Amino acid sequence: MKREPLNGYTFAAMAAAEAARQVLARKVRPGFRTPAGLFVRGFAEAIADTQIIDL
Repeated sequence: MKREPLNGYTFAAMAAAEAARQVLARKVRPGFRTPAGLFVRGFAEAIADTQIIDL
């Protein structure tokens, strides 16, 4: 069964929830950083049904 791609609003909400989950699980070090610097490479792929396509 083929799924519809996530729209930007749904992805943003899912990414915010995943970011909060990782912070609460203490998977990131405290301190100020940009989201790109805070979360490890592959964070976007942790969101359900997400894949990166390099064009």
